Amino acid sequence: MAAVALNPARRLSVISEGFDADQVGKNDSVVREFHEALNRSPDMAVAVAAIRALTSVIKNSTAQTMMGLEKDLKDAAAALQRCNPTAISLKAGCELFLRYTTRTSALELEDFSAAKRRLIERGNQFGDTSIRARASIAELGAHFIRPGCVLLTHGMSRVVLALLQRAVASNINFSVYVTEGRPDGTGQAMARELDKLGVPVTMVLDS
Repeated sequence: MAAVALNPARRLSVISEGFDADQVGKNDSVVREFHEALNRSPDMAVAVAAIRALTSVIKNSTAQTMMGLEKDLKDAAAALQRCNPTAISLKAGCELFLRYTTRTSALELEDFSAAKRRLIERGNQFGDTSIRARASIAELGAHFIRPGCVLLTHGMSRVVLALLQRAVASNINFSVYVTEGRPDGTGQAMARELDKLGVPVTMVLDS
């Protein structure tokens, strides 16, 4: 097993977490909205950025029926997932959003405009819930980090990072092995953030 130890003196290259902003086409507007959301707030979770982008699809859709709107959403979700086919959080965010927004009594409303407003409302609620979930997971999960423990993480996860940041803030000493996360190399981003926190981190080549 090959491993690369990090230290404060070592500089890591800047990576884009595997998301290709050039992957645009028919649904270029939703892809652009997704990347703009990430650029506006580097701390925003990928899944939340996807949820915000898909909510904008509902707002801007010219469909006149629920079937047409659902097709627009599915096409947009597929376009987002093509940005990075290996991103689990992106795929999960898109799939959960489609289930959450389309499984509602709003679909039974005869007034399409009212149904559309209800879907936008549910989309916004889902995004807000996802943001709050990170803080809750970090608060609860930090209690499992014990002094002197050794952790293994895969790739980059803002939820996991928030949890580890909370543990550091509580003056708990621990070390982390981070898989590089090929082919995207997202583990480099996690290793860099942990290095900034002063956490002993070793990056492991996983491919």
